[in-house]
Amino acid sequence: MIVGPNLGNPAVISLGTDTYFEMTLAYNRTHKQKTVERLVRNHIVLENARTHQKYSAKVLEIFPHKISKYSYLRNLAQHNVYGFRDRFFKVRVAIPPVKIAPPRKFELFNITYINPMRNPHTVYHALCVTNQNWENFTFIQATDLHIAKRNDAIFDTIATKKFLHVDLDQPIQSYFEAMDPEIFTNPKLRGVLEFLEYRNRANNFNSALRQFITQANILASQGKLDFVLMTGDLIDFVRISPYSSSLGAERSNFQLFHDFLIGRFQSSPLLVPCFMVPGNHDFRMNHYKLMGMTSLDFAAEYKSFGLTRNEAIFFKQPGVLNPLASSSKALIDYYRYLNPKLDFFKHLGKFHFLFYNSGPDAFLGENSLVDLIGGEPDTTGLLPIQITWLKQYILQHVRSEDKVIAIFHTPPLNFSREYDIHDMLGSTRLGRGATPWISEYRLDVGTISSNRSKFVLTALGEGESHPLDLVLSGHVHRPAEYRVEISNTYSTEREEDRYRVYCDYFSRQLMELGGDSARVREFWQKNRPLFVTSCALGPINSHVREGRVPGYRQFQVKDGQLTNFGQVHRHQQPYIFLSRHRNVTLTVPWRSTIGNNWQDFTGKIEVEISNCEGISRALIFFDVEIRFHGHGIRGYEVDPHLQVKNRFTRGKIMQSPLIAASKKIYHRFFIISNVQHFQWSFRGTCRYGAGPFSGLLGIRLNVRVISVVQRAGEWRVIGDEETSNKVGLSY
Repeated sequence: MIVGPNLGNPAVISLGTDTYFEMTLAYNRTHKQKTVERLVRNHIVLENARTHQKYSAKVLEIFPHKISKYSYLRNLAQHNVYGFRDRFFKVRVAIPPVKIAPPRKFELFNITYINPMRNPHTVYHALCVTNQNWENFTFIQATDLHIAKRNDAIFDTIATKKFLHVDLDQPIQSYFEAMDPEIFTNPKLRGVLEFLEYRNRANNFNSALRQFITQANILASQGKLDFVLMTGDLIDFVRISPYSSSLGAERSNFQLFHDFLIGRFQSSPLLVPCFMVPGNHDFRMNHYKLMGMTSLDFAAEYKSFGLTRNEAIFFKQPGVLNPLASSSKALIDYYRYLNPKLDFFKHLGKFHFLFYNSGPDAFLGENSLVDLIGGEPDTTGLLPIQITWLKQYILQHVRSEDKVIAIFHTPPLNFSREYDIHDMLGSTRLGRGATPWISEYRLDVGTISSNRSKFVLTALGEGESHPLDLVLSGHVHRPAEYRVEISNTYSTEREEDRYRVYCDYFSRQLMELGGDSARVREFWQKNRPLFVTSCALGPINSHVREGRVPGYRQFQVKDGQLTNFGQVHRHQQPYIFLSRHRNVTLTVPWRSTIGNNWQDFTGKIEVEISNCEGISRALIFFDVEIRFHGHGIRGYEVDPHLQVKNRFTRGKIMQSPLIAASKKIYHRFFIISNVQHFQWSFRGTCRYGAGPFSGLLGIRLNVRVISVVQRAGEWRVIGDEETSNKVGLSY
């Protein structure tokens, strides 16, 4: 049986430089070397994965594979990955004559071992033959794919149950054309509107991978993509069925993921070499409920699927006792079908790619349980031996001019999703009188829990070692970029005090250099190491926030220098941009003078439609509510102002009268046509009585935006967003 190379860790061979590649085969312990030589010679076949042309491969050498204490082969044998086949042999195979048709830069091959005594065994896309000299190349980081068989059933099941009684034959398009407010206010028509918005959003993780495969294959066929890094959470959980009692009872989601990539499961094959590491979800044996484990949404995941809570309740599965349970057996099919190694490296030109396993979910770290409840679980992190391997590899293999990129699933640095990245930026912090480095926020939320600071210090090159240039990770489903430097003044008691962390848009700064070699080199000398997290590849979330749009990172190397690592948004459909942190602001300058019985307040709401190409017309339903909470409130005055910043074409604005007007609630809606970007700002005063217990305690601002656009003559509901902001005590 072929152990490696494999789909998730293929051998990379350069034409004109390499003459052979190495395979590892697993045999029964009773097999002797002469028997293996007889079984292997003339029985290795290479097949071009794209053209299906076959080559009979020449075996050059066969010898037993030595197994050290920390060898990945020992791990495979201990977990009985190949049954009784626990004796391993290394096989050197000659490279057949291969022609690469431009503009392609590589060809992928399947490797088949035709064992005369058993059925043939094939590893797919396991050999990459390239004409690259690795001076100019492009690669992609795709992370958090969360593939599972159930994904394709979720949206259909919810649609069938939730919209069972909705009359979908309503002539809804005519309401859009007439700009009729009835479509937004009539409950019967609102049901149709919600269905159209839901259908537009029904794009699950499996669909996202199918779309990515198409995009990646196009880039590769144009010579614009050389390989893909898949940085964990490849699957959502291991067991396909909640009813199976053992892993061998049926196929696992790892097998399903494997079939996705080779074109067996409702998709085209991904004809690009991939390098993979596991994530915490890849260790989880069982499915979990989208609603979480309690009525309080503990560990709920429905938002990651692009669902709202009211939608997720319609998809029910039998519960399991511990949906977060991990097992050493969870990765057996990962080893078999994707990658037999947890930690490995690839050396391509001046670039060293170091891949590390960051482990399963952690429960016993200092803040691990708190982070898990908050929906951002820590993982167990790095073992001391992994830090040692990193230092040894750098010492033995990395030259001063080389670039080193470390790849994890779980990041070493991350802030809570409750905060806006804008507040972390150095320019923002300096503007409000804080230090440019992040000093008052936790940066260990949803990170590796073991040896986190030791790794950061190693990445900095502490001890006169070569520093890392880039640390790539996923896990948190949002992009962020950090620079780390040694602190000049620190306490030796805490490793965290020995470095400072800055957050900024470093990829933008690099892109603005235009690829100038000298300036790019200076950029990396100044800013390395950079710690980078990336968006999930998966579906667009039900509540879009800046940076939460699904996508991948694309990296460009020019003349041996990394010149670009910007985020590419995969979701090309229009969507509403509405951020609670940035777009919905509310300010109350509390008055401290005794005797005043009024309070000023100001605020603004900014609404924007992104990805506007091809939109001819648009319709936005904008509903705003301001609630005043306190004692003795006598009324308010609100002075609103609507500013249109960008239009698709000429349009008009309809404003409703105050709805359910009272002394404590300001509520009205607007219907705005053909506007892409607008700002609704307001200032006002809340009045209250002069009694000793009278006063304003808090204000809450609630916003709902429904957006409908016309593309290619068809009206589509692209978003239904609700968010709020509050100041003081509110409800």
